[in-house]
Amino acid sequence: MKCIISKGNSKLGKIPNSSLIPISDCVNCQSCMKDCYAMQFYLMYLSVRRAWQHNSFIANNHIGKWIDDHNEYIVKNKCTHFRFFVGGDIISKLMWEGIKYIAKNNPTCNILLFTKAFVYIYDSYKNIPSNLHVRLSVFNIKDIPDNINLPIALTINHKEDLPDGYILCNGSCVGCMLCFNTNRNVAFVKH
Repeated sequence: MKCIISKGNSKLGKIPNSSLIPISDCVNCQSCMKDCYAMQFYLMYLSVRRAWQHNSFIANNHIGKWIDDHNEYIVKNKCTHFRFFVGGDIISKLMWEGIKYIAKNNPTCNILLFTKAFVYIYDSYKNIPSNLHVRLSVFNIKDIPDNINLPIALTINHKEDLPDGYILCNGSCVGCMLCFNTNRNVAFVKH
């Protein structure tokens, strides 16, 4: 009973990724739960729902196994890139420490993580391995925490709402990889 890791999707291309259940495996999602794009996929596709529920069960009941399964997958497949949480988010301090362990153990794999779980990363965000690219995910500029200095992933309603200093996501990681390669703030048009 291993975690189910997707080998990619239409937006990410062939970047392996792992998810949990949207909303129920999220903290700090009051501002986005009604517009949660991941919940759309979760409700629409039975295979997605089953995989994310399976991963959620392991993460919530056997966090050590969840960490080991992801580490083993990255090592075995010699991943150069990996993304956590198309759906769901960090659910505990132990998971956060596990994700940092996975990154430290796989220094040639660039790992991307969008998170609203500021409460778990607050006291150790300065000790993030250089290959772990963490972006604070917010739906409103007012939600950006002042006490955590990490790149922002901002969701906006229209291209015209792009704030100064932000780069607009083109909607596909294929050929871009900007979120893996820069500390600049990025904005995503709500979809």
